[in-house]
Amino acid sequence: KSAEIPQTTGPDASDLLKTLQGKWQNEQDPTYTLEILDTKMRHIHSGQPAMETDIEVDGNCSSQLCAIDSSAIVDGWCFVEKGPSSMECMFVLTCDKTRLKYAPAAALNLALMFKKL
Repeated sequence: KSAEIPQTTGPDASDLLKTLQGKWQNEQDPTYTLEILDTKMRHIHSGQPAMETDIEVDGNCSSQLCAIDSSAIVDGWCFVEKGPSSMECMFVLTCDKTRLKYAPAAALNLALMFKKL
């Protein structure tokens, strides 16, 4: 058995951002979709734009805003969502070509699950 080596550098932020691009439909509420285009994230409810934010990828969850209790982290990376009046760190649990699952870093039990459209 080899000892686990702590990860000191995460994936390249541009690769992570590339994986997020496109339209995502919420699995719990099909009327809620996300549209991510470059660094803009649009939240759309029932076909109507509800909110647009800027996102900034944090591959190591190292920004002050993304400080998470290290015992709660399993594997993943973060992005900071910057809205008109707030900024929130999101912890990405799964992100590939078909699935996206993330949760607010402050409430990891409130994960949102999306499928790629």
